[in-house]
Amino acid sequence: DPDDGGKPYQVIQMVDRNLAMPFGHELIRLIQWVLVDQRNFFNDPAIAGPQSNPHFLYSSMEQFLEFDATLKPMILRCAGHKSDENGIGGENVGNAPSFMGLMDVLVLPNSDLLDWWIHRERESVFATLFPDDDKGCSSDGVPKPLANHVSPRAEIFCALIRSVQYKAATLSAPGKYLREVAVPLCSQFVDALHETSVDLRKLLVQKQQQSIIVESQIVANIEEWIEIINGTELAARVLLTKERTWYYETGTGSSQSDHDLGRFGRSLQRLVEVMVEEFAATFVETILMERAKFASYLMLASHLLASQEWEAEDMVMDLSVELKDTQVVLLSFHRVCNSILRGQRYDDNRSTGPEDYAHDNIAYFAPSNMRTQVMSRVAEKFIEVALDMNHVTPDIWITGANVFARDVDSICGSCKDIPAVARILELTKLMTMNFKSLEGLFSALGVLVGSDTFLDIHAFACDARLLEEASGMLKAKNVNCSLEDAISILNRRRG
Repeated sequence: DPDDGGKPYQVIQMVDRNLAMPFGHELIRLIQWVLVDQRNFFNDPAIAGPQSNPHFLYSSMEQFLEFDATLKPMILRCAGHKSDENGIGGENVGNAPSFMGLMDVLVLPNSDLLDWWIHRERESVFATLFPDDDKGCSSDGVPKPLANHVSPRAEIFCALIRSVQYKAATLSAPGKYLREVAVPLCSQFVDALHETSVDLRKLLVQKQQQSIIVESQIVANIEEWIEIINGTELAARVLLTKERTWYYETGTGSSQSDHDLGRFGRSLQRLVEVMVEEFAATFVETILMERAKFASYLMLASHLLASQEWEAEDMVMDLSVELKDTQVVLLSFHRVCNSILRGQRYDDNRSTGPEDYAHDNIAYFAPSNMRTQVMSRVAEKFIEVALDMNHVTPDIWITGANVFARDVDSICGSCKDIPAVARILELTKLMTMNFKSLEGLFSALGVLVGSDTFLDIHAFACDARLLEEASGMLKAKNVNCSLEDAISILNRRRG
């Protein structure tokens, strides 16, 4: 460690600060003289000849990079320019005189050598990120759940891109290296992520031979979505963090290649949003609505809310029969998410929302956002029924409202922190309000617009004073719905 006075670097720490930079230049020239003038290193048949081992030359250049990465910050510190806690650079580095390292002196001026090294670098990173055989999978080709809930490919990509940028930081002109190594790597990674998300969606929607829903298959698919979404978010953060700080810290100045990497980071952020939306839409519309028969329940609920005829057994059950499959699937979904958000085991039957959690923990990202999107979509389906958006529920009777409210609470009650869920729970609370209190609220609002039979939202919307008074009346009755939602319920509630 050079900071501990290691012998190869100890002499630098003894040099006067005004002589540190000239000393560093002389040291580089000395090494150049030994390797080029005395040893003819790059023309030695044993190093660069047709029968030589290319790995030896490649390893030598890795040592040049390591030497530069260690020497440059030491020279800057000794010359009085502050560096950050990692010793990479920092305050005033941007104003420091440029320092040419071994790579700048020995490799960059030699176009053939530079092209050979960049080609080897590109081969190396692509072989690491996209190996020919995909190990770590189960016998059916599906990756096993990972402890950190991040896809291995994304972790490898982050390590590779960080390594590439550290190497680029040692070069006085990193543009060509970043352009031909980092940018193609990012492009291929984005393409691979898109292909993976498409494959996962196909697996989620494909019909099984069995007519019943196979819980283990759904759980495995959810786990893979979590890993790929977390991995994509991690990669985006790495790229965007480097775009904001890297060239300031190292003092090399921004470059078009760096902006290209930042552009990939922003593309990954958008891809994350698309992935979460795509999972939620597929999960709700295909798994819940079609296979778990959630759509059948919603059609039934719309008509039964408007009917006074309910079977006695519907009133005593904990959940309508038509919602049983939906509840089973959602419980599986919640168990997967909560096992990450709260460290629960899969055999824990609770399905409560996440407690306080460190939001910078990447494992939290996917299950939190997937949970929000899925339950928002489920809540919106209930809201469509409650507000009669399909015009099939002209009346709301208290018996049906109580059953509907019970079902909504069973399915959504554990996710009150999600705005759409909070909205439907408030709507069902208003739907099941005591009729006398409901009638009093209707009458009070009717007085404002001079109507005792029908409340028109437009009469309130065109008068700011009336709108404010009406909203105040709702709050006084502990009704936390919007005025438009409340009027929709009040106009249709019967008996």
